[in-house]
Amino acid sequence: MNDEAYMRRALEQARQGLWSTSPNPRVGCVFVKQGKIIAEGFHQRAGGPHAEVAAINQANDDLAGATAYVTLEPCSHFGRTPPCCQTLAKLKLERVVVAMTDPNPVVSGRGLAVLQKAGFQVDVGILEEEALQLNRGYIKRMKQQGPWLFGKVAISIDGGMALASGESKWITGDKARQDVMTLRAQSCAILTGVKTVIQDDPLLNARLEHLGETNKPMLRQPDLVILDTRLSMPLDARLFGTQDNRNIVVVVGKGLADSKKQQQLSAMGVEIITLPVYAGGVDLKALQQWLKTTEYNEVMVESGPTLMSQFLRQQLLDELVVYQAPMLMGKGSQTIYQVQTTHLTDAARFKLIDSQVLGDDIRSRYQRKVEAELEV
Repeated sequence: MNDEAYMRRALEQARQGLWSTSPNPRVGCVFVKQGKIIAEGFHQRAGGPHAEVAAINQANDDLAGATAYVTLEPCSHFGRTPPCCQTLAKLKLERVVVAMTDPNPVVSGRGLAVLQKAGFQVDVGILEEEALQLNRGYIKRMKQQGPWLFGKVAISIDGGMALASGESKWITGDKARQDVMTLRAQSCAILTGVKTVIQDDPLLNARLEHLGETNKPMLRQPDLVILDTRLSMPLDARLFGTQDNRNIVVVVGKGLADSKKQQQLSAMGVEIITLPVYAGGVDLKALQQWLKTTEYNEVMVESGPTLMSQFLRQQLLDELVVYQAPMLMGKGSQTIYQVQTTHLTDAARFKLIDSQVLGDDIRSRYQRKVEAELEV
């Protein structure tokens, strides 16, 4: 096996923390000695052992002379746990191979410097792109740009998200809906609009009944953020009755929400955030600024056509996940993008990241093209 193969194994380890590490990054570590993996581990949750320590705790062999493969630069600061770079420096390793540097300004190269000072050969950049994708939300937040914001939509072949009546259950099949649950579980928060709550009365939580019993303890529920400009939220909505022990945030328009109802929701444990209003609704640019104050790495927008179209029109989504069903909804259906484009040069452009067949449906991931890419 070569460096890429061992780093790929470390990335597999890191992915075991997909649902549990927030707000920390997902990190995996593998120790290799004489061509054999002798220890491996991953970071499970904030406050728990980091990947390097988890792997060391699993080691039965002497790690002296081994090579460590880590998906993210070992930390160099005291947080809830001691610096991992100093722990590794005591092991008399031969090499340390790192997929990518940590964008956290309190680390960012300092961990690598400690390892190099300890006399280790340090190589950086093995499977860097895969490591970047795994922690894209954490990376964006550390660069002070807020969380990775992605929209999830289920559409027909002709682009419909709902019939003219608003009916949308169910466009896609069981496998696609199960896949949506994994997206929810990976997210720090689900963001929706009050129209979805009123019309569908959804739970909007992560339900992963298909998980093995050993994985279920790793599941943590994402927060729920609801945009409700005039606070028309029904107090008996099903999402308030779940036993998920998750945080619910309701974002209201400044000066437009009933104070008595705010008090009622606060008494129910709901956090109320007040933001400016733009074009009759919560100002999404102000919402974007508020999201930067949170510790959310990834936020999933799961809403109806109107709100989703607003996010798309203002180019606020980093990614769009589209589940397309083999059906035609016909004239009058509510489409994903409710904005008229007069010239192709003005059309919003995305690039396809991957595509997968799920039962009868197709899931495609698109990331927004930046201006530099559009000029090529």
